[in-house]
Amino acid sequence: MNKLSAQAAQQDLPEIRLAALRTAHSIQALHRKTQRELVEAKRELERRAHALSATVSLLNAALESSPDGLVVVDLSYRVVAHNRRYVALWGLPVELMAHDDGLALTRFVASQFRDPVAFEARVRALRQQPEAELFDTFELRDGRTFERYVSPQRIDQRCVGTVIAWRDITERRQADALRVAKEVAEAANRGKSAFVSRMSHELRTPLNAILGFSEVLMMGGPQTLAAPQQQQVERIHAAGGHLLLLIEDLLDVSRLDSDAMAVRSDAVDAAASVHDAVRSLQSMADLRGVSLAVDADLAPGACQVQADRTRLQQVLLNLLSNAIKYNRTGGSVQVRLQPVAGRLRIEVVDDGIGLDPLQLQGLFQPFNRLGREHTAVPGTGIGLVISRKLVELMGGTLEVRSVPQQGSVFSFELPSAERPQPAARPVTAALARGPVLRREVTGRVLYIDDDEVNRLLMQALLAFRPGVVLQLAVDGASGIAAAQQAPPDLLLIDMRLPDIGGLQVLQALRAWPPGQGLPCVAVSANAMPEEIAEALRSGFDGYITKPLVVDRLLAEVDRVLAPPT
Repeated sequence: MNKLSAQAAQQDLPEIRLAALRTAHSIQALHRKTQRELVEAKRELERRAHALSATVSLLNAALESSPDGLVVVDLSYRVVAHNRRYVALWGLPVELMAHDDGLALTRFVASQFRDPVAFEARVRALRQQPEAELFDTFELRDGRTFERYVSPQRIDQRCVGTVIAWRDITERRQADALRVAKEVAEAANRGKSAFVSRMSHELRTPLNAILGFSEVLMMGGPQTLAAPQQQQVERIHAAGGHLLLLIEDLLDVSRLDSDAMAVRSDAVDAAASVHDAVRSLQSMADLRGVSLAVDADLAPGACQVQADRTRLQQVLLNLLSNAIKYNRTGGSVQVRLQPVAGRLRIEVVDDGIGLDPLQLQGLFQPFNRLGREHTAVPGTGIGLVISRKLVELMGGTLEVRSVPQQGSVFSFELPSAERPQPAARPVTAALARGPVLRREVTGRVLYIDDDEVNRLLMQALLAFRPGVVLQLAVDGASGIAAAQQAPPDLLLIDMRLPDIGGLQVLQALRAWPPGQGLPCVAVSANAMPEEIAEALRSGFDGYITKPLVVDRLLAEVDRVLAPPT
């Protein structure tokens, strides 16, 4: 049996060896395949790890680029992620962040709130409702204001934590507060401007009678009034003129506060303006015993500056009148002009009572008269404020040097003009001689005004044009009817009428074909620049403000009615 078994085994040995060989080959093939799969799996894992790393980097970059301080906590209130902005907002210490303890962070943050107890109560309520979305605002002890936005973090529609975003809105709050304050201030300025405009109108209306009739009486000459009466009327006219200057100053202060003051930029002969101002104030200087002179030895054209002619005159009159008023008997005032590197320096020098350092500090405060309100010298304390603003708008700076009991120097520089311009015609008073009587000026004038005194004054003023026939109307409707019944050669329209405004009268006449070419001039106590500009834009051919100036009114009448020369 043993021999038979051995023989059988020997016969099966090749087959066993073949099977073993086949098994070995299969194992080797399986090993190679497994190795390839392992290599591919490793490569895939590396690719996915790289992609995951890139995604994490992008997420971290997005987290760090947020303007908000972000922190993510899980349902156990452990910190999962945060950005540097979050740490910086709250000034979180490194050791506290190392523990990822959301409750510890909450206590640290709560300590910075004005009401930490209320904040911690909100956090506890939020932990009970992790899927809630919240938006709230908190005030901090250091004055900052933070907004908080809370939203749930979900994965596959399942809430796994909470995302909390903090934003510092302190600057935005301050900007909003400033914007609101600015809007309130602008509304107040608009209301104040409207009030000043109304008051200006109400004050100018009676001044129209005071200045107008006193001027008519003064122009009548000695044959009309006795010497004492002439002097009394002159004082009435001077007092009315002083009131008018106060009104103009108040209007300028209103424009200063609302930034509505504007100036022109023309080539102006500063020397001519200085001489005009000196001539205008010479009688005032003589009355107070103060000498008034101009020191300017300059080549022709050297005094040309870029400025607003009217506003420059206003500044000069203010500085010179102050130098005269606050001087002493026998004192002097001198105006000096000196070119300085493409600019012209103008100085008003006096040897009057001067100013001490404390008075200099309050010199440009509105309505601050520096203690002079207890003296007999008239004034409001706003002239220098207006003058400084006007000089700045014309490209200069008003400066002052002063020594008590020795005098003061007020100076400013203006840019020189590129091209010399002819000097303006000197402004001189015409009251002493009166307006020229012109009989060759003829035509029909219709004047619409509801105020009887204004109508009487117009009659008195147009008496210097005996060839002009004056027709009167008391309201807009009757004025339109009169103009359409017999078109005048010139229409003078008050802007505030009892039924309709002057603009409506103009529009009605312009809509009537024969009235399209009718010369229409506004005559009004509305003296605000925007009111004048609106009237001229609307189609008025001119605008005369009350109180009426005789020469100005008659010049407008002559412009329309005088025969061509």
